[in-house]
Amino acid sequence: LLGGIVANIIVSLISLLFIREWFIFVLIFMFVGFIFALSNGIPTEFNDGKTYQLARESKANEYLLWLQLAANGDMTLGAIYNELPNSYFDDSKQVNNYLGDFQQFLILGRHYENEEWDLAKSLLEKMWNRKSDVMIIYQWELKKELLYYLLMKEPNDVRIKSLLEDNSLKKYLKLEDISNHRVLAVIAYVFEEDLVKAEALIDEGIHWSKPVSNEGAKRVEIQLLSEMS
Repeated sequence: LLGGIVANIIVSLISLLFIREWFIFVLIFMFVGFIFALSNGIPTEFNDGKTYQLARESKANEYLLWLQLAANGDMTLGAIYNELPNSYFDDSKQVNNYLGDFQQFLILGRHYENEEWDLAKSLLEKMWNRKSDVMIIYQWELKKELLYYLLMKEPNDVRIKSLLEDNSLKKYLKLEDISNHRVLAVIAYVFEEDLVKAEALIDEGIHWSKPVSNEGAKRVEIQLLSEMS
């Protein structure tokens, strides 16, 4: 975490070696480098400084940070949720911050993979009840996954209408992401009753060719999309 902050400072200082040759450019480069270091180093809602601060506050936070790095590393290499160590899903030390929320979404992913819909519902409802405390990016993800679950299993839930009309969620679902295709396919099939559109979204998701940062999550998304086809 501090590596990124320190790196920005070091690179800015190294640029001093070239100040005689390119005075204006070096000053601009140094200024930008120090701004990045400062913005990352001062704890805000979500940056390296805040994450470092949380990790220092308790052993539970420190472990959850390690868990996030370890799980992301394993899944980037292609591991699916069921191939991760069971200890990753032990939330007995759950904390209500974005480090803990990452683990909750990790657990949700395994519930989806195993078709454990009752457990998925319980987790989503628990997070929904404290959504105002959830970081904004995770709020969008929570809305997306709750909408997916409700359309799949409880299509008469009154929250579906408000979720579909949520402008922030609409914008979030426009991002090129395979999991968004899964949710858009369910919207097309259940809410819009447009089978052709739904099948097109499912097919595009199953044959996803765009770059992804998480190969393991992609494998699970393809599984979920295949089960819908």
